[in-house]
Amino acid sequence: MNELEALEKAIEIAGGQRELAERVTFEALKLGLVTQDRPIKQQHISNWKNREKRCPSKMARAISLAVNSAIPPSLLRPDLYPTNFDQAI
Repeated sequence: MNELEALEKAIEIAGGQRELAERVTFEALKLGLVTQDRPIKQQHISNWKNREKRCPSKMARAISLAVNSAIPPSLLRPDLYPTNFDQAI
């Protein structure tokens, strides 16, 4: 599964882009990644999926938490969250 497929699966698990945006906002607030007046919106999710083809680095953990860790950060951003030590070198 590549980064885009992982993001698409997170969208599916959440029940759509709008729902994922709400869940990510909730988790990102707890992590201090966003503020109440600057939430993640559906358009952000759409841009990550259609324009950037992956989520921003700082949002990988929040997305994973938003889908109850069904999609680990290592699938969303394997460049930042390697699954084994060899990839980290």
